[in-house]
Amino acid sequence: MTENREDRLRGGTASPLKHTPRHSQVSQQRTSAVAALRGQAFGFTLLEILIVLVLIAVLTSVISLSTARDPRQSLTEQAQRLGLLLTLASDETRIRQQPISWEGDLKGYRFLSEAGGERRLLGDDDLLHERAWQRPLTRLAISREGQLQQALLSPDAATLRLSIGREWVQPRWRIEMADGVVDVAVEFDENGIGGVANR
Repeated sequence: MTENREDRLRGGTASPLKHTPRHSQVSQQRTSAVAALRGQAFGFTLLEILIVLVLIAVLTSVISLSTARDPRQSLTEQAQRLGLLLTLASDETRIRQQPISWEGDLKGYRFLSEAGGERRLLGDDDLLHERAWQRPLTRLAISREGQLQQALLSPDAATLRLSIGREWVQPRWRIEMADGVVDVAVEFDENGIGGVANR
């Protein structure tokens, strides 16, 4: 009676199960795989090597094209940096209660502090130090409330100066720059916060 229950649980007959141990099955599979490989030659065909070389060449060219800098993007990034630095200078002017001015020419720009009628370059500041444009500009202009105030077209001309106000509400102003490839503008709102404008 116990044998019948065990048989029903196993789902089969009362005869004992015969199976080979697991380790012998694995060793049989290994020996048959090794025997199959002994008849084949190892290595790559010429066609496989050529396909791999072509894939490497294509991937290398795609990577090199994607890492090349776009000259239009360079001036836009510089304009974004200028907008952030001028926003920072506006905050510094309010905190220090000391006027800061921005001077720019076709080669670069700098920030100056004004104390007691004396202007001093902010060279020791980590962020507001003198910077050069990555490529010399061909045009630099400042406008306030939509009216052109100053424009610089020649490298020999005097620098443009913009005094950054200490007031919390300021007139809107705009700095336009061009390097012969692209024109970019940085616009500042009443709070002195700058951003790159679409041109």
